[in-house]
Amino acid sequence: MPDNINWGMITDGVTFQALVEKLIYFQDSKASLYDRKGKDAGIDIRSGDKKTVYQVKYRANNSFKNICTIAKRELDKIKTYKQGTGYEKLCWDGVSRWIIVSNFTISPNDENNWPSIAQDFRKEGLEIEYWNLLKIEAKLDRFPAVKEEYFSGKNRVFLSVIEAEEALKKEAQFQETLSIPYIGQVDAQSSFDVFLLSKEKLILPVLGEGGVGKTRFLLEEARKAAEKGYQVLWANVETMVCSTDWIKAINSSVPTLVIIDEPEDRSLIRRIFEFIRVDKWKAVIALRPAKKTLINEMQSFQASYLAPGIT
Repeated sequence: MPDNINWGMITDGVTFQALVEKLIYFQDSKASLYDRKGKDAGIDIRSGDKKTVYQVKYRANNSFKNICTIAKRELDKIKTYKQGTGYEKLCWDGVSRWIIVSNFTISPNDENNWPSIAQDFRKEGLEIEYWNLLKIEAKLDRFPAVKEEYFSGKNRVFLSVIEAEEALKKEAQFQETLSIPYIGQVDAQSSFDVFLLSKEKLILPVLGEGGVGKTRFLLEEARKAAEKGYQVLWANVETMVCSTDWIKAINSSVPTLVIIDEPEDRSLIRRIFEFIRVDKWKAVIALRPAKKTLINEMQSFQASYLAPGIT
C-alpha cells in the first residue's frame, strides 16, 4: 500500500496538474502536453502512442458525483471536436481512451452511474477511466522521486511551465508584460528550434540585459518544447543552489529541457555541466552580459556540447 500522503500540500489546480504531468512523464516518456493558453481541444496530456487523452481537473470539495457531471459535459465537447474539420478534429484522430484525473475519493456505491457514462463514451469510440486520489497515490508509490518532490515539505527545485508562468505573474515586472501578445524574433526562435533538434548540443546560452525580454522568450519557447514532447523543468534558482540532490528530480530517460533564468552562482553552472555530460539532458541558461565570470565558465564547457548563444 502507498505511504500516507498529505494532499493538503496541493492547494491549487496549477500544482495538481504539474504533479500529474510529472507522473505521466515518468511512465510515458513520449507523452505531450497541451497546456498552452487558448484552444486545446479538451486535451491536457496525450500519450506517446497518441491513443490516450488525459484531462486534469482540480476542484475544491470534489466528489465522484462532480466527476460524472464533468465527464458528461466533456463528452458533448468531444463530439463537437471529432465532428469538426480543423485542428480540434486532428487532435482527436486515433484517440481511443479518455482518462479524467482529479482530486476526489470514492466509495463502493458511488460508481452506480459510471457504467452508463462509459457506454455513452463507447458510442464515440472511447474507453474511459478515472484516476482518483487513491490511484494517484499508487502511481506515486511507483515513482518515489515524484512523491519526494511534491510531498516532502521541501521547497521544490523545479516548476512546470504553467507553474512558472503563475509565479512570474506575481512579480511586478511581469504582471503587464505577460498579458501582452507575444511577438518574438524569428532568428532567436529558429536558433532555439535548431538547439532542440540537435543531438550534440546540450547547453544553450541566452544573453541579454535585464528587461529586454529574455524571460518571456524562455517561457514561450518552453511551452513549444513541452508540446514537442519534452519534459520542461523551470528551475527555482535559489533553491537549486542550496540543494545537493536536485539531480534526482530529473528523469534522464525522458527528453528533458531545464530552464535556468539568470543564475548567480558559478559553482551551480559547473555542477550543471558535470551532470549534463553524463545524463545528456538539455539546459537553457539565461545570463546578463555583465556576468562575465559565469559566461567564461560556460565557455570552458566542452565546446561540442555548447550551442551558439542567442543574443
